[in-house]
Amino acid sequence: LLNVAGCTTVPKEAVELSYVIGYDLQQLQSSYRTLIHEHFNDLRVRQQDYLEDKLIPAYLVHFIDSGGLLVLIQPSDPSATLENVQVWVEVGFAEIESMRHDLIAPIDSCERSLLQSVDAAFTQVMRSNATVTAHLRSIRKVSVQQDLLLQKVGLGKLQDDITAGLAAASVRAEAALQEVVRTQ
Repeated sequence: LLNVAGCTTVPKEAVELSYVIGYDLQQLQSSYRTLIHEHFNDLRVRQQDYLEDKLIPAYLVHFIDSGGLLVLIQPSDPSATLENVQVWVEVGFAEIESMRHDLIAPIDSCERSLLQSVDAAFTQVMRSNATVTAHLRSIRKVSVQQDLLLQKVGLGKLQDDITAGLAAASVRAEAALQEVVRTQ
């Protein structure tokens, strides 16, 4: 019924600290996610700038020369010319979007992968912390109940006396061991 031999006590501050650590872990995970998003957004912006400033202009020069635009706008049926030019423009836009996808998709994939790894690691740490917190809370609850029972039977200081006696015995044993080592 009463486990006097178990001298484990957990101050309420330890339980509270464990709760705070759980909250702090969530905030830290959020910070890592934000940092990752910002980094990958910067990479996307750089790729987009390169696409807009270098690739698209070079592609358009080549596409206009080799895509037959000049042939399409020769005087003929205006309706057919407009339809042909529209198809030509759609092909150009499709090619540009394909280039954009080829530049951005690998960045998106790396970001997703890194976020998954970070989330998995933090989930594991937060689960472990939750387990520790629950264990500390349980020990704290048992310790408080045990102290109340000891006080009711007039042995309120027994556990403190046992803990102090064990600590003093450990100090004396260490001192004796140091004396033996010194004399050899």
